[in-house]
Amino acid sequence: MKAVSALTIAIVFLLTGLPPVHGQGQADLPHVKATRVQADVKVDGRLDEAVWKDVPVVSGFQALTGKKKAVAAPEETRFQVAFNDHALLIGIVCREPRMGELIADVAERDGSIWRDDSVEIFLQPGPRFYYHLGVNSRGTLYDARVPVLAQVTEKDIREGRLWDGVWEAVVSRAGDAWTIEARIPFATLDLSPDTPSTWRLNVGRTAARRVEYSSWAPVEKGFHDLPRFGCLDDVKVDTSRFVVDGSGIAFPPLFVGNNRVEPSLPVRRDGRFRVGTSLREWSPGPPPERRPQGGPVAASGGNLPVILTVPVVKSGALHEFVLEIADAATGAPVLLRAHLFKAPQAFDASLNWAVSYQSDREAVVEVTLAVASGSARGRLSAKLLGDGPSVVAEQAVDLTQPDAIRLPIPFAQVPDGFYRVQVSADLPDVGRFSKELRFFKTKGPFD
Repeated sequence: MKAVSALTIAIVFLLTGLPPVHGQGQADLPHVKATRVQADVKVDGRLDEAVWKDVPVVSGFQALTGKKKAVAAPEETRFQVAFNDHALLIGIVCREPRMGELIADVAERDGSIWRDDSVEIFLQPGPRFYYHLGVNSRGTLYDARVPVLAQVTEKDIREGRLWDGVWEAVVSRAGDAWTIEARIPFATLDLSPDTPSTWRLNVGRTAARRVEYSSWAPVEKGFHDLPRFGCLDDVKVDTSRFVVDGSGIAFPPLFVGNNRVEPSLPVRRDGRFRVGTSLREWSPGPPPERRPQGGPVAASGGNLPVILTVPVVKSGALHEFVLEIADAATGAPVLLRAHLFKAPQAFDASLNWAVSYQSDREAVVEVTLAVASGSARGRLSAKLLGDGPSVVAEQAVDLTQPDAIRLPIPFAQVPDGFYRVQVSADLPDVGRFSKELRFFKTKGPFD
């Protein structure tokens, strides 16, 4: 879903040749302590729950600029970080004296939100990945997962931007500031039992109208300057439950119909887990309450055998599929992953020629059937009609799998004139698709 852009190349440039940095040089970097809270928050962007009153406020953002260019101090940005047993909670306030001039053009999920007034959060819980989570001033979300390697390739970055997490952030506007409230579940961050309690952190802000960039960490090469990220201390959660490794999940292309997905899920211990899924048509704003459907599955031999069904009924719309795995005994989530996708057009048909000659023996209908393999059962038919409703010729075949299909319709004996071809595919598991084509038959140069 996420196209590679100039930003991708910039990230590659910044990270190429850098060693893993988790735990290095932390003494000279800013630190913020994560505050444990018992309550959860309603993610509405307002930061008015009592829980936020006991969480220290962090500020001190510095402008990013070239060494030879002086800039004015940036507008104030401040943030708070809390956590409970299940999620990291982040509240951010962006002071803006000219609220009516906020730029918030990007509305598509995972679009280039950094072109707008926006905030970007960078988290590195462990040595394998860091997470890039962004939201613009209209609440559009962006996320990516970037590997921490000595040599990062463009392929690493491209695949990292295809990663989708399960998290939420909501924006509110009031007075002379806009505010973000975010909840980031630990189960979506590929944690493991040996994840440390000190994470690397940066928060960056773009004030688009002023072309102003500011950062909490003292980065020098842009927001992705990983070695100069600050430190988030005392994220003391019970990481022993994160025994399912979902970092290698790669979802296949999904089509209209009942898709079968079998992700590879290594586990660090045997046991019973509850596997649930949910599917919705994605839209901006707070997500609806998830009600995952699924049952218990036993892990053995270092593997959790999971077979998922993803029932897609609409092509072209942005969907969010969520996989949730929880400990069967406690119900605590141990893995949360999302997959954003658009199913391609399920059915299309065309003729090999718009004009046919008397010497042609047939008109060939070319059909593309792009549905899930298990839902391709049915029948494909094509009817040739003239001026009236009567059928001049007809051809049909049984369908057993999605494919590109050529369906010839004999018409050697029909007179010259305009003709219609009604093509339809009847699939009991999916529905009926149809398209009408037109062509003209006439005398050709060699007839």
